[in-house]
Amino acid sequence: MNIRPYRDSDRETLKDITREAFQGVSIEQYIEHRFGMVAGHDWRWRKARHIDDDVASAQAAVWVAEDGRGAVVGYITTRIDTAAGVGLIPNMAVRATARGEGIGRRLIEHALAQFRAAGLELARIETLDQNAVGQHLYPACGFTEIARQIHYALRLKPGKEKGADMNADELRGLQAPLKTRYREEPAAARITLRAQGALDAQHITCRVDTGKALIEAGLHPATGGDGLAACSGDMLLEALVACAGVTLRAVATALDIPIRGGTVTAEGDLDFRGTLGVSKEAPVGMQAIRLHFDLDSDATPEQVATLLKLTERYCVVYQTLQKPPACTVTHRTGRM
Repeated sequence: MNIRPYRDSDRETLKDITREAFQGVSIEQYIEHRFGMVAGHDWRWRKARHIDDDVASAQAAVWVAEDGRGAVVGYITTRIDTAAGVGLIPNMAVRATARGEGIGRRLIEHALAQFRAAGLELARIETLDQNAVGQHLYPACGFTEIARQIHYALRLKPGKEKGADMNADELRGLQAPLKTRYREEPAAARITLRAQGALDAQHITCRVDTGKALIEAGLHPATGGDGLAACSGDMLLEALVACAGVTLRAVATALDIPIRGGTVTAEGDLDFRGTLGVSKEAPVGMQAIRLHFDLDSDATPEQVATLLKLTERYCVVYQTLQKPPACTVTHRTGRM
């Protein structure tokens, strides 16, 4: 792996890495989730413009990481404030296919070496609370957490916030072009979903970035946990509840089936002898999962039957549990 100075021919590659790497950990994305696109531009366009700002700054230096074939796989942007004696790292990103190889650490170490060579006294870097990887990497590189910020945004022009009530026509209007595209381009509908967690160096926990909040998973009290961290078994059931609830609401909206509210409950039977290795006869996984809906609705029995049938059919988590996919495990060992 080689680190070299930025060249203008790198600009679009760095923007592409930025759009990929900041999924789920960008303020711009959270603004779009709440208010929708602003001025006709999505969050990826806005975040990628940070590269233009970093490159244009007279006080900035940008460094890129190349793999053995000379392909750019990461970058780090820096700004030097000589008068204040401070070096800033506004942005850093590594391609998903190159993560876990220590590239992020190498880029940070390179930037810190440049700061020291410039005679600076302090280095600063920021990350969102949702960025589990950054919160693991930066302290590992010697940074100390100082404070946390809260970001606010205000819509200046009237508009409908995302998440507001949606009717059937609006839902069909949003989904129609997607369905058309997926019929014409089946490959466009195949997307790899990815979850990422950072292992804690001192505790039996894993910090999971859900894209909305940081969740710390740990042992269930039945296996020695203290009950303060989330149980991954609970998280599995919560994923099922969330997916089934969203799917049911979407189906009800599309079919104009009146649903005022309700609850979705998932229960799973688990024998902890299996995961603790107490009994070879006890299965490690859940033996049975039950999904139940309590609906506040005046819908007819026929409508409810259709609603539940389509919810089962189109709920991704439910169908994954019903028809388990092939799973593989890989690993990489080294400094991270």
